[in-house]
Amino acid sequence: LHDRLWVTTLPVTFDDATFSGKPLTFEILRANPSAILMPEMNEEERKNYFRMTCRPGDTVYVKYALIDYESYKFWTTGGNELAMGQNPFLSPSPVHSNLRGKDVLGVWCGYAAKVATLIYRDTLSGR
Repeated sequence: LHDRLWVTTLPVTFDDATFSGKPLTFEILRANPSAILMPEMNEEERKNYFRMTCRPGDTVYVKYALIDYESYKFWTTGGNELAMGQNPFLSPSPVHSNLRGKDVLGVWCGYAAKVATLIYRDTLSGR
């Protein structure tokens, strides 16, 4: 990508129950970032900004993290709502929260995060 903009991937979270400790091959889909910057963009920048996939030659920075189960429940339920085009604050589906109090929704979360740098290569063309 042409920038270091961090965008959400789909799915937002997943557990390691099926591969715990084993190597994993996973397709990463780039979710649409915020539209706040759109008025400042030309048509080519918009097309590049709102794409779901990476292109051969792209350098992709993947940030991943280990979180506790309560945080996982928040990010999974909230992420599912966002992936389906819903607003998690207006939707009737429950979004789990690990915060307690009247009319409180959110997460208090610590992340054991790492960043990996990947160069996307097209195996057919060699790029």
